[in-house]
Amino acid sequence: MKKLLVAGIAAAVLLSASAFAADMPVKAAPAPIFNWTGFYLGVEGGGGWGSTTHTNELTGIGSGPGKIGGGFFGATYGYNWQSGPWVAGLESDISWSGIRKTFTSDHPFCNGAGGIDCVTDLNWLGTDRARAGYLFGQNLVYVTGGLAYGSIHAGILNSACCDQETKTRVGFAVGGG
Repeated sequence: MKKLLVAGIAAAVLLSASAFAADMPVKAAPAPIFNWTGFYLGVEGGGGWGSTTHTNELTGIGSGPGKIGGGFFGATYGYNWQSGPWVAGLESDISWSGIRKTFTSDHPFCNGAGGIDCVTDLNWLGTDRARAGYLFGQNLVYVTGGLAYGSIHAGILNSACCDQETKTRVGFAVGGG
């Protein structure tokens, strides 16, 4: 009988201890460590606008400005390195472009007479850039810069006087975020 009494008291103590344990506060899981190091690949898209002017190289007569605009869609990829709160990276993108315009003007050049129009078409565009940034928590504040390039098709439609040509142009890209 004593053994049964001791076993009953032991069971009661264990059960009450586990009941108190259920009321104990739970420690929060540690916050995940965020790291920007690594390769990435993605899709991108957007729009662009501006103005275009055509000039006859022989006569110097110009078309006057024509507004141009449209969308683009492509891929972006890069690699980042993180050291403490600092992040450095290299990235590139390449996009098909629908930024184009066929237009006429009030000037003698591309005046629309006889269906003679100017055309400007940005076929594709891309950039190769370096990036440097600083982390505020999980948020990255950065500057970026490098090369920008694109294939531009331009010329006069329905005219025997002038050729259409496609050229690759190179410039600079700068930005931040």
